[in-house]
Amino acid sequence: TFCCVNIFENMGEKNPEVLESPKDILELMNHAVHKMGGQILMTFFVAVIDHKNNKITYANASHNPPYLLKVNPESEDAPTKADIVPLMENPGFRLGHKAGSTYDNHEIEISNGDIITFFTDGIIEGQNPKGKEYGDRRFIKSILKHHELPASEMLDHMHVDAESFFEGVEVDDDVTMAVVKIKS
Repeated sequence: TFCCVNIFENMGEKNPEVLESPKDILELMNHAVHKMGGQILMTFFVAVIDHKNNKITYANASHNPPYLLKVNPESEDAPTKADIVPLMENPGFRLGHKAGSTYDNHEIEISNGDIITFFTDGIIEGQNPKGKEYGDRRFIKSILKHHELPASEMLDHMHVDAESFFEGVEVDDDVTMAVVKIKS
């Protein structure tokens, strides 16, 4: 993936429009990964955040859906699980699964204060000593609990919540998270 990121960075400098369509990015990445002869299959999610038009355009190659927390800064009520929107429309095949895979762009409106949490499944599938998974429910509770913090602190606290649940058990998959707070 790092190689693909470098390629897109160089392509974007010469032709910025190439970075505006998540589906096109996934299709190019799928072509590159598939050329490796089926040695690698990977999930991937691409999102383009358009602050000017207050929208996110995204496409998904079988990756777990990020969570968009719709926050109303005018409201005195804390957000709830009902304010979380999983970005999950029509996930396509994993990258490398088959030549010529196509993906779809989807758009959703965003507002000032909204929060997008991207993550790999290692965090939700991680288990404690009793064999219980951390799961989506605990993960969403952590997002809601720390949503008022700056993005980096929110991320740190979410890691602490998960590590506390794992009670020292090593997670056998990667745990990667990113938090993006929308500022208009």
